[in-house]
Amino acid sequence: MLTSFQSSADVAWQQLLGYSQSGWQAILVWLDISGTASYLFDRLRGRGIQDSAPAAIRECLRARLEGDRQRRAALLLRARSVACNFDAAGLRYGLMKGITMTPDSVPDPAPRWQTDLDFLIYESDSTAATEILRGLGYEQHATNGSTIELRSGPSGKPGLANLYRADMQRSLELHCLQRRSWCNWHYI
Repeated sequence: MLTSFQSSADVAWQQLLGYSQSGWQAILVWLDISGTASYLFDRLRGRGIQDSAPAAIRECLRARLEGDRQRRAALLLRARSVACNFDAAGLRYGLMKGITMTPDSVPDPAPRWQTDLDFLIYESDSTAATEILRGLGYEQHATNGSTIELRSGPSGKPGLANLYRADMQRSLELHCLQRRSWCNWHYI
């Protein structure tokens, strides 16, 4: 699989053609577990060598990419809903990590594996934010230091068959900013 990213398209094509059907099936499981199935398909298509994979495998990879797109769209809708509710309550917040990486670090967010949302809030707003999220169907799952994890939907990890579905368990983290300070950085 690394060949498809590192070698020339011709070399990658030849090596990928050598995989057996059972080899592809084993790789597909690894790609799912590692969250890289959509990356691989996107890379193969981008290099014009997607036909080096058997048709059934290409269809599985295409379906995973489409599932990632649908899950990303659902994440954006949830982020908007939370943001609107935080705005209405006058809470100060920032969306951070994965979803904010587009387009600067991640031009196309679809292949990027993401399953949760991360909001930065002031610690003084954590009770109000948690109550708002409860009203949206989230329940507090864990607290670790200044991070509150909330979940909604079916509990437990989805099986591989449901890994790419947008309607599975939703997870959201509130990262509580405990203090605010300003500092000047002096560069040499």
